[in-house]
Amino acid sequence: NEQIIFDRAAMVVKCRICDSILAEPQGGKADIKAEILEVLG
Repeated sequence: NEQIIFDRAAMVVKCRICDSILAEPQGGKADIKAEILEVLG
């Protein structure tokens, strides 16, 4: 399962399949909890 998320998340990002937390906001860049496969841009 792959899901695109942004590095400056304003709210908690959860997996669409298993509902686990992928990213948590930290005031600036989000704390990414998932494996990063590719960085775009």
